[in-house]
Amino acid sequence: MGLFDRFKSGTTATQKASDAAPVKKGTAPTKKATAAVSPTQQGLTAKEWWKKGAALSHLGRDQEALQCCDKALAIDPNDAVAWALKGAALGTLGRYQEAIPCYDKALAIDPKNADSWASKGAALCLLNRHREAIPCIDKALAIDPQNVSAHQVKRVISASK
Repeated sequence: MGLFDRFKSGTTATQKASDAAPVKKGTAPTKKATAAVSPTQQGLTAKEWWKKGAALSHLGRDQEALQCCDKALAIDPNDAVAWALKGAALGTLGRYQEAIPCYDKALAIDPKNADSWASKGAALCLLNRHREAIPCIDKALAIDPQNVSAHQVKRVISASK
């Protein structure tokens, strides 16, 4: 389990794991099944798509979670939770550089989300960009002094000095 997995809880400040939509085996959309149908034509809202993505991510199915986040963002490109979940899925897949702009978009929409600040800091830390990570972690802790993820990343940065 890597650092990103340790602090990724599957929830954000605005979402609890119990809110995630249940995902039954075989219900995740496939490219073939959804290529000609828009996300809204499939009857799901942006929130329902990102909840499905959160559930899939919690099950370790982050590639599928990414697809759900993209569908949520196609419906509502100003959904901070969808952007943060997309960043988390990318981070879990080891695609930290791609995760950072997702967190930037989430934070542009919801700058007081401590989890997004901590996650951006973690992605930067995992890219060995500690000087850039520190202000993100400081912002996360200013918003939520008890943020476990931010404290974990801070310890990793301190240990690397």
